[in-house]
Amino acid sequence: MTIKSPFIVIPDLISPSLCEQIVDDVGFHSPDFDVKGVPKVSRCKDDTYEQILYKRVKPHIASFEQYYNFEHKLTERFIFEWMPQDSLIDVHCENCEYIENKWVKTKQRDFTGVLFLCDYNERAPFDTDFECYGGKLEFINHNFSFNPNRGTLVVFPSEPRFCNASSRVLAGDAYQVRFHLAAKTSYIHDMSLFPGDYRNWF
Repeated sequence: MTIKSPFIVIPDLISPSLCEQIVDDVGFHSPDFDVKGVPKVSRCKDDTYEQILYKRVKPHIASFEQYYNFEHKLTERFIFEWMPQDSLIDVHCENCEYIENKWVKTKQRDFTGVLFLCDYNERAPFDTDFECYGGKLEFINHNFSFNPNRGTLVVFPSEPRFCNASSRVLAGDAYQVRFHLAAKTSYIHDMSLFPGDYRNWF
């Protein structure tokens, strides 16, 4: 049986120096806090770096189409995410809301991309300029996660079986970029075409 992962991973989509440049230049200043004083994730758009990143992603869209067997319709705006220390992203579905005990598709999204802008490190020495401890991209239905790795892009279906979260950042700051692709005809993910699990997907 041929094992095919439902995830596409593209290492080194952009260089570490470009990652650092984006983190330095995109408009993140001081974090927002919730009512308990816990830092919240900040999100923003940046026209200049969005154009740069889209030029890097665009040549790969044809291979995404072939891999997942869909026709690309549009790409949503790129969202730049900053997770300051102590913040996290709760479990969510990229295109659905859980309403009256069932998932209801509320957004025309079929695939999601997450581009890491920092490196995961849990050991000394620790460089706060481009490393974070935490901020793992977690997939609860598949019981595994991706550690942030500067310049690496992870693409996955946006539907409920790929609900995801980002673990609490315990040290440093985590930065990433998130975007979504829509298909001309809504993509229906067939798990039988992607047998196995993380132990043999990668």
